[in-house]
Amino acid sequence: MNEHQAMEKWNGFVRRMTDAKLDDLGAKERELYLVFWYQAEVNNGGHLQYFLNRGRTDPTSETITALLALDAIEMANVLRDALALWESSERLPIDDVEEFVNEALEDEFNLLDLRFSALERDLHLSLEKTVIDNLDVLSLE
Repeated sequence: MNEHQAMEKWNGFVRRMTDAKLDDLGAKERELYLVFWYQAEVNNGGHLQYFLNRGRTDPTSETITALLALDAIEMANVLRDALALWESSERLPIDDVEEFVNEALEDEFNLLDLRFSALERDLHLSLEKTVIDNLDVLSLE
């Protein structure tokens, strides 16, 4: 597979993940979905955004297992530490952007977000490789 074909497959994967519902996916797709959305949310707004957007619907412990399946052990440790921090205090709902910004400015997840950033490129490459290696079980366009 050449670079152009690989990019097309990756783009098909991204489309599939953005349109999919977690409960409709097979085991391998489910694993990749959880890692994809963890990476996307943290890249967009840090662990705070991940927990606010995905933590209520996606099983974080299963995402940790999915990271381990990708051999992303250090990233799994980052998420495990972030989950422990998230669960260490009561969380009130955040209803608007201003509340999110105020919460984010408290920088509670800053060190974990920095650890994530240091490992993110390797995670992305591992995710891409796993997608290409598993095209036979993925429902891509």
